[in-house]
Amino acid sequence: MTSLDMAGFSLTLLDTSAHPELPSLLQESTNAVAWAKPVPYSAELEVVPCPADVDDAAHFTAPEVVSADGAKLRDAIRAAAEAVVAAEPDLTAADLIVGDGDCGLTLKQGAERVLEDLDSYPVNDAANTLVALGTSVASSMGGTSGVLYSLGFNAAATALSARVASGGTSSTEHWLAALKAGGDAISFYGGAKAGMRTMLDALFPAAEAQTAADAAEAAVKGAKSTADMGKAGAGRSSYIKGEDLMGTADPGATAVGVWLSAIAAAL
Repeated sequence: MTSLDMAGFSLTLLDTSAHPELPSLLQESTNAVAWAKPVPYSAELEVVPCPADVDDAAHFTAPEVVSADGAKLRDAIRAAAEAVVAAEPDLTAADLIVGDGDCGLTLKQGAERVLEDLDSYPVNDAANTLVALGTSVASSMGGTSGVLYSLGFNAAATALSARVASGGTSSTEHWLAALKAGGDAISFYGGAKAGMRTMLDALFPAAEAQTAADAAEAAVKGAKSTADMGKAGAGRSSYIKGEDLMGTADPGATAVGVWLSAIAAAL
């Protein structure tokens, strides 16, 4: 994990087999204030080789016959993923200014994995397709972004499934409600709120729209508004001076505008 403000713990392993003197050196006394003397640990461990034929690809069940709605969903996902891949240089350039420079590449990795898995998605079932998307990004995107996108997709899937079960087909209203549920999950688990200069400043305005086109427009507008926010309340940008943030939109929010605009154009 790379987030400096994330609750959790870090486990560091050091292989000393090539330097047998290291354990004793690490036990030497020091006046370094922050150094905690390591506690030696030994145990009989069984080394199990990793199978050579491990397949880390996500597995889904594609329909034998794709419905009209399924084909539309698949085309929208492809358009969104391709747009994110194309936007990587711009996202990276922005993140080099207001982050740690990996936002564009991380999102590109997730989008490329989605494109690889897309033909196996159960596109006739919209909610399960969102679950599949969550699996794809969780297994390909590093850092906090992959976790948050996965949580968002799964929360959106739950909301969409409930809506469809009570009201028939997955209408635009249902999809926007699912988008809101995904944003709520990202906010809850990530700790960010609207106005904190994050992807939520694009997601939440989009979820309040009435149509896909309006949602895309709202997301782009929300992303652009982050360029005028001189303080970030979450993420890497929260460690950067306000004057250095001004004028550069949050790349995570910009990415939301990118893929929502691509979806709107594909529908």
